[in-house]
Amino acid sequence: MSNLANQPPVDFQNSLLKDDEGKFRSGTNWFYWIAGLSILNSIAIYAGNDWVFIIGLGITQLTDGTAMHLAEIYPVEGNHFRTLSLVVDLLASAVFFVFGWLSNKRNSFAYLMGMGLYLGDGLIFLLVEDWMSIGFHVFAFYFMVSGYLALRNLREKESSDQSGQPQSGLGSPLLWVNTAMIMSVAIISLGMFSYTDSPWIVDDIASLEEFDAYTTYYYKTEQLVLVTRSMNFIDASNLLDDESTHGSIIAFYSEVYKQNPERAKEWIDAIDNMENRNSQIAFWTALWVSNVSAGTEYFRSRVEAENGETSEALNSYLSDTPPIIKNLTPDTPDDLDLHWYAFFASGDVDYVENIIDAALLYSQRIDQIAFYTGAAAKWSLSVNAPFHDPVSEALVAKRDESNGIVRSIIQDIIDKSEIPNGPQMILDDVDRVIEAEVAAGRWQEEQ
Repeated sequence: MSNLANQPPVDFQNSLLKDDEGKFRSGTNWFYWIAGLSILNSIAIYAGNDWVFIIGLGITQLTDGTAMHLAEIYPVEGNHFRTLSLVVDLLASAVFFVFGWLSNKRNSFAYLMGMGLYLGDGLIFLLVEDWMSIGFHVFAFYFMVSGYLALRNLREKESSDQSGQPQSGLGSPLLWVNTAMIMSVAIISLGMFSYTDSPWIVDDIASLEEFDAYTTYYYKTEQLVLVTRSMNFIDASNLLDDESTHGSIIAFYSEVYKQNPERAKEWIDAIDNMENRNSQIAFWTALWVSNVSAGTEYFRSRVEAENGETSEALNSYLSDTPPIIKNLTPDTPDDLDLHWYAFFASGDVDYVENIIDAALLYSQRIDQIAFYTGAAAKWSLSVNAPFHDPVSEALVAKRDESNGIVRSIIQDIIDKSEIPNGPQMILDDVDRVIEAEVAAGRWQEEQ
């Protein structure tokens, strides 16, 4: 009779045990789902699909999106960023797979660590206000918590069975491997995100500041997707109504066209659609200087369709040999812009070396214009050297192969480039030289 009386509690206990076991397995299996669906999300993103599984990790979606964005900005290094993103995807998914495996082995520390990491991952969606993904993160987290509470109940019920005890947690070598993978994901991801904060990256060109950043650092990014946008901005802003801007615009875009002749048709269409005649003429000249075959064909077709002054201008592009900017000697301060913007577009150090040679004119006092050219070259080199490694490296190389007054001038540029007010100090020196030469009657006073 007593055995029959005791039977229901035993059955009830067994029922609770099975219930806790089910909740525990359900909670730990979420780690596997998260790992698998995150990989599928990455495949979908790289395949160009707009859909993703909302249970997947935010960190993999963020790094995949960042990699795609950076691949557009840095087309040369695009595969590098995609590879880093794939590494993050695989490591992050592996981390959660390992958390699932360790949690199923009743490693309570790994279970808690995995839940904490998933909770932190959900904050990524909070930053971008993706409420649906946040909701599913909360949904999955609820089942994880239920599974962990069930694990605690199982520990109490199986306390007499030592084999059923959860591992202490920290003693598992696999947990340390997982921690190393987490650190790797963090380091790689932060490294990729840091590129998006670079001062030379622009998403659009709607202001002079964005245009200056785009052109000044183009050789670093080669953002071809914004070339047409930048041309349209110049036309709409009437920048080329100021003739002093023509040289830099022509030099910059002639290099861009020359490097990418396969895109010439797209840019020619943009030139044809320009409303400002000054813009159109400047870009015609850039196309001519680039000497790409598509430009020659374009000029031929336009000559036949035009008449009067326009026809004569276009015909001159066919009859005259375009100059090679690299072979031009900077004889005036305005000439320096040709070489600077050709360098900004190409990254070709030959242009920088031409500017360095012009800076050596600073030492002479016979020709006033030549001195001004040398002074402008010194100042511009000191301004650009801190932001452009090829410039600083070219200065050091020139200094090391020189001596006497040449070495002294180059060293002064390097020194001034390394201090905040260095460029202004060069301008102050220029003013003193001018004052002394004017006072001596050798130069005319600046107008």
